[in-house]
Amino acid sequence: MSAVTMQDADDAPELPAGLQLLDPGQIGSIEYLTSLLSRQPNTVSGFPSLRPGDCGRFILALEAAINNNVPVIRSGDPYAENRLEAAIEAFRQTDIKAYPSEFQQLQLLHARMKYEAEDSAGARALIAKLAQRPYMVEAGFHPTMNILDLDLRCRARLGDLDGIAADALWNVLMLARLDPGETRGIGIRFSPLLGFEQQGAPPRDLLERLVRRYARQITESGRIRGKPSTVKRAKLKLERAANRLAIVLRLLAFSRRRRTIGANGQKLDPNSVLVTRAMGGIGDLLMMTPGLRALSRRIKQPVTVAVPKKFFPVFANNPHIDLIDIEAPDFDPRNYATWRNFTLCPAGEYEARHTPNIRRGRVEIFARALGVKPRELDRHGWQVEINLTDEQKAFCQEFRRKAGFDTGRRLLGVQPYSRDQYKDHPQIADIIHDLATDHDVLLFHHQTDGLPTGYGIASTAGLSLEKSLALVSILDAIVSVDSAFLHAASAFEVPVVALFGPTDGSTFTRHHKQVRVLNMNEAFPCAPCWRNQDIPCRVTGATGFSPCITAISTDHVRTALTSFIYKT
Repeated sequence: MSAVTMQDADDAPELPAGLQLLDPGQIGSIEYLTSLLSRQPNTVSGFPSLRPGDCGRFILALEAAINNNVPVIRSGDPYAENRLEAAIEAFRQTDIKAYPSEFQQLQLLHARMKYEAEDSAGARALIAKLAQRPYMVEAGFHPTMNILDLDLRCRARLGDLDGIAADALWNVLMLARLDPGETRGIGIRFSPLLGFEQQGAPPRDLLERLVRRYARQITESGRIRGKPSTVKRAKLKLERAANRLAIVLRLLAFSRRRRTIGANGQKLDPNSVLVTRAMGGIGDLLMMTPGLRALSRRIKQPVTVAVPKKFFPVFANNPHIDLIDIEAPDFDPRNYATWRNFTLCPAGEYEARHTPNIRRGRVEIFARALGVKPRELDRHGWQVEINLTDEQKAFCQEFRRKAGFDTGRRLLGVQPYSRDQYKDHPQIADIIHDLATDHDVLLFHHQTDGLPTGYGIASTAGLSLEKSLALVSILDAIVSVDSAFLHAASAFEVPVVALFGPTDGSTFTRHHKQVRVLNMNEAFPCAPCWRNQDIPCRVTGATGFSPCITAISTDHVRTALTSFIYKT
C-alpha cells in the first residue's frame, strides 16, 4: 500500500459530517453481543437459556451506543445507523421474543434512534400500538412513560395535533395514578403538550384550565434567556408552576379515579371494574382468582378481566369474571369506572421492594392491589378457582383410560420443571422413576424432550392449556417445583408436595389447604435467598441449579407422600 501524501489528503473526499465522532468500539460491542447471544441453545426443560439479564446487557449496550453517537445519527450519515439497524434486527431474531418486557425496551430504543435520525414516522410505527394500548406495556413505569412521551413528540413532528392535548392529559393522569410520587416530574415532562392550545377544544372544567395555565408557564419559563437575575426569576416561576401543576394533577387523578363518563361520552356503571394483564405467568393468573372472587361479590357483578386469548382457559366458566381479549381493536379502559393494570405486576413490584423480607403471598398481593383486604379473603376463600365443563370432565376420564391409568394405582402428578432452572431439581428424573414403581405418574410439561418415560408414565405434552388444567382434577396428589400446576392443585384441593429452595414455600403456598413444603432451610442458613436465574447462588457462585433444592432426596419426597398425603 502506498503512503498517503499531503496532496492525496487534500484530494480525498471529505469525511461525512460527524463520522469522526463515531465510537466503532461501542457499536462493535453490540455486534459481538448479538452474535454471542444468538447462539444460545435451549435448556434441558425446553426454555430459552438466553435470560432477561442477557437481553438487558444488550439493551444497555445499545442505549450507550445511541447516546454516544447521537451527533452522527442526527447528521444523516448512514454508517452508524445502518450498523445499529443490522444489530437490532439480528437481535430481534434471538429468543428475546420470549421476554416481552425486554423486547418492548428494544422497540423503544429502536424508535428513539429513528427519532434522532429525523424518521418520526418510522419511530412511531415501532411504538404506536403500545402508546395506544399502554396496558400492553410490560417493561415498567419509566418505559411506559417514555413510550407515551415519544409517541406524542412524533405526532407533533408529523403535524398530527388533533386531540394531542387531551391525549397528553389522559397519559399524564394514568401515569400519575400508577406512581403518585412521580406526578411533578410527569407534569414537567409533558408540559409542552399539556399547554398546547387547540382551537375548538376548550378545557372541560376549572382543573383542566389550571393544568393548561401552569403547563404553559413551565414551557414559557424554559425559553427565557438574558441576565442572571432574569433567568433566576424564570427558574423560580418554573418551580412554582411545577409545584402547582403537580397539585392540580393529583386532584384530577383522584377525582377521576372512578370515572363517570366513558370515552364516547356515555354514562358508566359506577361499579364496573376492569383488570388488565397483558402477560401470562399461569400461576399468577390463577392466584388472581381469589381476589377477583371477593371483589365480584362485593360489587355484586362480575369483574371484567382483559387478557390475551391464549390465557382464557385459566378463567373460563368463572362466574365472577367477564373475559375480554386485551388485543381487541375496540377495547378501551376509559369505558370502566375503575381500572387496575396488572400488566405492571403488583406482585413483582412488592417482591422487588421487600426482598429478601417477603411476608405476603401472591394471592394476598393481588387481592390488595384490587382493593380486597385479607379479611375479605377469609370470608370468601383463599382458594384458587378453576371451573370445569362437563366436556372437560369427560376428557379427563377418557385420557385416564387411554393412558392406562386404570390399574388401581394412585395417580400422581409431577411438574418437573419451572421456567427458571434455579428452581428445578437436577435429579427430578430419578425421583419420577422411583415414584413410578408404585404410582401412575402424569408429567405436566409442554414437550416430551428430556422427560422420563416408562411404564405408568404419561405427559401433557401437546395438550391445550384448557385440557392440562383439567387433568389436575383427577390427581390423587402432585409433586411440583415452584411453578404453575402447584397452584392449580389448590383449585381442586389436590394434596401437594412442593419442592422449594431459593424462594419461600410457606409464603407462596398459603392459599393451599393441603400442602407439604419440602426444603433444606435448616441445612442452608442462606435459604430462602430469593435469588433469581441471573443472580449467582451464594454457596456455588453459579447461576444454575440451587444446592438447597438438590439436597432434597427421593426419600424426602417419599416420606412426605407417605406421612402427609397417605396417612391413615
